[in-house]
Formats: sequence, structure tokens, C-alpha cells
Amino acid sequence: MLKVTKFAVHRARIAVLALLLVSVALASTVRESHAQPGTQVAKITVPVAPSFLGVGIAVDCNRNLYYTYYLVPTLYKIDKFGTLLASYPLTEPSGASVTIGEISWDDVLGVLWGATDSETPRRVFKINPNTGVATYQFTMPLDGGIDLVDGLAYDASDNSLWISSDVSTDVLHFTAGGTYLGLITPKDAGGSPLGSISGLSVGLGNILYVGRNGFGQIIQVNKTNGNFIASFFSPGGRDEGLECDRNNFSPKTVLWSKDAYDNTITAIEIDPLTCSCGGITPTRPSSWGSIKVTYR
Repeated sequence: MLKVTKFAVHRARIAVLALLLVSVALASTVRESHAQPGTQVAKITVPVAPSFLGVGIAVDCNRNLYYTYYLVPTLYKIDKFGTLLASYPLTEPSGASVTIGEISWDDVLGVLWGATDSETPRRVFKINPNTGVATYQFTMPLDGGIDLVDGLAYDASDNSLWISSDVSTDVLHFTAGGTYLGLITPKDAGGSPLGSISGLSVGLGNILYVGRNGFGQIIQVNKTNGNFIASFFSPGGRDEGLECDRNNFSPKTVLWSKDAYDNTITAIEIDPLTCSCGGITPTRPSSWGSIKVTYR
């Protein structure tokens, strides 16, 4: 009769545990490799909706979300479930109130960038996320859109900002100090101007994510020349504010999309290595290759 020692049993248990861990890792890899750009991962309703219109959305690298509302001088801080964590009055250092459209997280400085929602010309501010104090940085020229700035993305690769007003055709490019660097005109697959530009988020390499006002479509364009790269249908609907988030749903990477009117923010899955937190570009290439192109 075969005698089984305690040592042999222990080794067998270790072997089984190792196999289980490998299986879990492989299953995780398979799930990630089959994820689809445009899939809704989460959708939350904001806990405070003080106005009929709100486009501002940002996410810091500690998983906190921030949002703003039209003509409301308040910065709201929530978690990924929509729980209100804090709110701060948006004021300039002088104490004067300021209202902000789109916002974007800068993880280099640990601040939010934001632009006004109802002014001509439009002013750009650096915002303390823990106090709401908004410090004026520069004034942007007109870009053909309306006064509400709903496209703003911080780019840590060169410490710059990409900004567009609501339903504009062009995206303006500035240094963080306000020096104008020129513009791009995002294009569709046929080479024509997209138009109706709303949300923006900086991605990997030369990728710029662009949301379109009411078209239910998110597009990747080349930020050096505006040329079309790829697109997918968006469950977010009116993609008025966009912000990348690699942390809240890891290993999945999402774009948060703020709908202008229905008080919701939708997390939409994207290629996990096409953007990162705070405008910082990942150094490893994407494991997905190109995004499947779809047309509306």
C-alpha cells in the first residue's frame, strides 16, 4: 500500500494552488484581450445637479472624480459610485466667484485645469482640487465655438493644453504658460472636418480623443495634424467632457464622458494603453493594435 507523507500532501497542495493562480492570471489576460472599445463599464448620476447643463469632468490618480456645472461656482468631488465626497466654492484668489466649463487633471502639478463657461474671451485657470481656488493663467483667442469651453485636455508629454469651445471645428494648442502653439482641425475618415467638437482627452503618443456634441461617437485623431485614426460608438450619448481613468476599473481603462443635460457620467472602455492618468503618456505600446473602426 502506497504511503502518502505529509510532505507530499503539502507539495501537492502548493502545486494545485500554483495552477489556480496561473488559471486566474490567464483568465484575466483573456478578458482584457477581448474587451471592446465603446463598451459601457459604469454609469453614475451626479449627487448634486444645480443647473440644467454641466460638462466638466476630471479624474485624479487617486480615483477621485471632479465635476462642474454651467454658471455654478462650485467644484464637486465624488467617487466612481457617485458618492459626494466634498464640494468647494470656485473663487479667484481675490474671492471673486468664477464658473468653469471643462476641467482636466494635471498629475505633474497635482492640480486641475479649467476654462470658463460663459465668457468672451475665454479665460483659463489652474484650480486647487482641495480648496477650489482658481488662479488665472491666460486668455485664449476665439475658436469659432460658443462661449462654453467643453473641450480641455492636459498633455504631460510637453506640458501643454488642448482646448476647444462647444461645437467648434478646431482644437487650439497652448503651452501651460499660455503661449499659442497653433491649432488642428480634427477630420473624419474621409478627410473632411468633423465639426461639433466637444470633449477632449489626450492619449498615447499622438492620439487625441474627441467627443462630438450629440453624435454618440468618440473619435481618435492624430494630434499633430488632426487626421482620423479610428472611432467607436459611444454609450455616453452627448460626449461633452472626456477624461481618461486607468485606476478605478483596473485592469480596464475607461474614458469618463459627461453628458451635458441628463446629469450622468459614463465610463466607457478603451484600449488599456491608449491613455493614462493626468495626461501622462504610457511608455509601453498598446497590446490591442488598432481600434475597430465603425461609422455612424
